[in-house]
Amino acid sequence: MPVFLTDSFRHAASSLLSLFSSIYIYKQVAFLTKDEHFAMVAVFGFFLVAYAIKFFINPEAGNLSRLWGLKREIYWGELLFIFTLLALFFSAWHPALFLLAAVLYGLSSGFYWFGHHCLMAKIGHNGLFGREIGVNNIIKAAILAGLPVFGGVIIASFGYQGLFLASLFLVVLSILVLRPASEEKTHHRTSLKEVLAVFGRHKKAFLAYFGNSAAGMIYSLAFPLYLFLILRREISLGQFFSLSIILVMVINYFVGWWADAGKRQLLLTFGPLFSAAIWAGRAISRRVPFLLALDVAARLTGGMSDIPLNVLSYKKAQDGHSTGRAILFQETAGTLGEVFACLLVLLVVILGNDLAISFFLAALLSLLPLLIARGNQ
Repeated sequence: MPVFLTDSFRHAASSLLSLFSSIYIYKQVAFLTKDEHFAMVAVFGFFLVAYAIKFFINPEAGNLSRLWGLKREIYWGELLFIFTLLALFFSAWHPALFLLAAVLYGLSSGFYWFGHHCLMAKIGHNGLFGREIGVNNIIKAAILAGLPVFGGVIIASFGYQGLFLASLFLVVLSILVLRPASEEKTHHRTSLKEVLAVFGRHKKAFLAYFGNSAAGMIYSLAFPLYLFLILRREISLGQFFSLSIILVMVINYFVGWWADAGKRQLLLTFGPLFSAAIWAGRAISRRVPFLLALDVAARLTGGMSDIPLNVLSYKKAQDGHSTGRAILFQETAGTLGEVFACLLVLLVVILGNDLAISFFLAALLSLLPLLIARGNQ
């Protein structure tokens, strides 16, 4: 439960950041340069830097966890996230801090997610990973449900600086609730070169994690900005996502139960197909009610890919007695997917195309988990 609660408060803080930070960067850069096209390029350039930093820090996070322990690594990730929020807070007066914030965000993500996934794999129960992830997702959804509209209200009342302070408060909560969790360490040193070699032996698994993360990046960054350009008000954007979250709060537990019950292949068959269809729908319509219906459907079906892939990683970590290597495989493949997706969206924007074009790319990327829907990867 301490790990679940830490992840939930951290997810709430990072969700506020990912939901509104792309809009904040867009508005700030557009105001300074009077160039909306350049502002959009700046948004995805910011996250390209962050994910590139995360890619290079992942192996170091894996090796430092042998010395620090996983709890301390999570704490370092949280501390770096606090510095990220402070850099964003002061960027309104010093725009050069955007670059520092991108670097800190990448470092924070690398340390936090490696520590979190390893700790889940260490203390979780083989055969129950799906249900444990499902419970974790329910807690996250319960905390997150009203947060997007709350974020919109904070921005309307206190500006983006108020939003960053609210996120900082959630990060502090996530640090405090982790204290009772048991201390664990990884025991094997793993290099980036070694993980890249494993990619060559497990190409389909690599592409599954790669595609799933790439599509997730487009959802978390490009889709909110796309919606904002339609709605033009942060509070309306918050209402959209809060309503979507509330409608699907409990479904993830059942997806996790099905994953434990041996239905991973079924989930990894239909989940990517549903996701691709939803992305295609987003690309062809700008009607808000239709986009809301698709977002609800996406949240209902998104766990059909995410949960089985996490279960596979945790199971491999325990069965193979090499937690660090298994999680580093997942994190490195996923981060490469995020970097690739940032580059794709950046290219779409630089060429002057509508953001909706990136949704067609997300549809193709979300199909990649189909590669491991059959067989033992």
